[in-house]
Amino acid sequence: MVALTVGVAWAAATPPAADLKLAAPDANPEVATIYRGTLGEAVVQVTLSHDADDPDHLVGEYFIFGGGNTILLAGEITDDNFYMEESEDGSAISGYWEGKLVIEGNKGFIIGLWMNNEESVKKPFKLERVMRSRSMIKRVS
Repeated sequence: MVALTVGVAWAAATPPAADLKLAAPDANPEVATIYRGTLGEAVVQVTLSHDADDPDHLVGEYFIFGGGNTILLAGEITDDNFYMEESEDGSAISGYWEGKLVIEGNKGFIIGLWMNNEESVKKPFKLERVMRSRSMIKRVS
């Protein structure tokens, strides 16, 4: 196991690509994949889909249960590496998500580290892929 400085651990071996589908967002840009889990102590829901104009990139949003704001996400997954930038206002970057797609039993997760834009606050996150639905993510042309 490889341990991160905040105590998040990832398996050293990458699961086969077929297994990673349990954790990865749906490849169809018209379908949103919903994840639920924790960001630090907070319970969150993350919605991700592939950008219709650039299928190598992801767009999405998340919210904290009991919180008020929806925060926008944009980024990518390369192999099993997950990277997202977030924006509270739609233009300025307010934080980063870095992690890995992992498989635990027959469930898919994204596990990693969130940090604010100054990297002065860092929190572990663990998101379980829970469902797919028609994409409701707004795309700006």
